[in-house]
Amino acid sequence: MFYFSLNAMLMKWKSVLLNVVEIAIILYLGVIIISTYFLQSRKYEPYRKLLKSQGVRVYFGEGEQEEKISLLSKVESIHYTVTFSVYANGVSSSQFRLRGMDEMMAAYKPDMEDGIWFADYRGKEPLAVTVTENPYGIKTGDYVDIFIDGENGPEYVSAYVSGVFRNGEEYVDGNTYKHPGSIQDYYFPYNSETVPADKENPLIFMNLEDAERLRSNCMEMGVYIEYAPDITDEEIKANEDILTETASINTFEELRKNSLEIITKKIAVITPIAVGALLFVTMSVICSSAIDTSRELKNYAIFFIHGMKWRDIVRIKLIEAVTEGLLSLAVMYIISRLVNAAVLGKNIVFEMGRIQLLYCFGIIIYMAAVSVIVPAAIVNKSKPAGVLRDAEV
Repeated sequence: MFYFSLNAMLMKWKSVLLNVVEIAIILYLGVIIISTYFLQSRKYEPYRKLLKSQGVRVYFGEGEQEEKISLLSKVESIHYTVTFSVYANGVSSSQFRLRGMDEMMAAYKPDMEDGIWFADYRGKEPLAVTVTENPYGIKTGDYVDIFIDGENGPEYVSAYVSGVFRNGEEYVDGNTYKHPGSIQDYYFPYNSETVPADKENPLIFMNLEDAERLRSNCMEMGVYIEYAPDITDEEIKANEDILTETASINTFEELRKNSLEIITKKIAVITPIAVGALLFVTMSVICSSAIDTSRELKNYAIFFIHGMKWRDIVRIKLIEAVTEGLLSLAVMYIISRLVNAAVLGKNIVFEMGRIQLLYCFGIIIYMAAVSVIVPAAIVNKSKPAGVLRDAEV
């Protein structure tokens, strides 16, 4: 039957090509929607629990963080990153920017070029770090001696490199403020190909506790301050008065609202286009299948006379539909590569994961069903003898 299906597809290749391209576009749009949702949700997820509590994200003036925090009432917890310059493997020219991240912020897992994110490492080494691409040849599986110039001379810590950060990925940035702000605003892309500072001073990521053993008092200016559950409105107001003397703030309520709005808006922009395209393609496939089946009825009648059943004809149409769907996956990949190579691709999130694959196969099954329903109805209502008689007239 596959031979008959392939032969039929070659005879109507223009129609097949149109269906394949249309289905590929539907797959592509759907994968973009899913990928965009997952990316924005992945950025928000580590902060979901925190933002349900009372608190603020504060952007302090340089060097005033600890003093100001000490003046606040009923502080339950603080979350922050630290950053400072370090050197690697005893070479003073091999300067890195070290970023220490607490458990909550390290829960965001960027895509890796190689290996795993340091927070996911569960091996025997006591200290794991992630490095960005660097000119010093430090890679996954290496051991690196990180040192700084301390008050009593160089201070060292040895670490295992669990992975290499992928160029173009984003990381939590503690030195940014935006108003109105969202969690998504506080991620920053790393790109050693286009940003000179990234190329000259690669990054090392490690957990906050170990970073502060190397150097303390390096808290970045953006700090999340969670209040105790029993804090009163008056105490919140007093805290905000202290903070806003010299700092800028986003309340957790604002961050939560704005972050969820960003997720919704990004999906809302493309979803109506995708739904409209799906409806259009569905109608197009139905019409195409009906026209093709009507044209091929004579051939089907001949097949029937030679021993093929009508249900076998439906199976041929099903094989054609599934083959078109699988071909559309390849075309979707080509479309994604072309778009990614263009400037437009920089603003589009396209990732293939388990959910995206399930979506693609779901659409292929749906399109196959749509492609078969009308031909099956036409074939079941037709009589081979009548079809051949009409063809002779």
